[in-house]
Amino acid sequence: MEIPALPDRVSWGRLSPDGSQLLLGGIDTNVAKVFRLDLDSGRLYAYPATETDGISPVWHPDGQHALFGFPGTRLLDLETGDVTLLSEEYKVHFLADATADGRLLAAVSEGCWAIGAVLLDLGAD
Repeated sequence: MEIPALPDRVSWGRLSPDGSQLLLGGIDTNVAKVFRLDLDSGRLYAYPATETDGISPVWHPDGQHALFGFPGTRLLDLETGDVTLLSEEYKVHFLADATADGRLLAAVSEGCWAIGAVLLDLGAD
């Protein structure tokens, strides 16, 4: 498989629950985006995220959505590209991971570097 060209500022790679895709955060033409790379086809998908560069996407356990933050915590539908704001309670900078039941998300909040960890209850699907 040939991997397509990625923007200069890409980081935070996470494999999908089934191992077939890679989720990345990054900056493309000065816009923060979430990227999804299909490892079978080599196709790269890009989703506009926020105006900031604090993108740190993680997979939702259902494999159909991604979670990312800063500011707030957002849910990205990887089929439609729709983004839903889940929480503005914290300025989430780095998302650690969601639990297998999709309810909790460990995160680091307030500031560019790790100042405090929080546990967000995202509610049941």
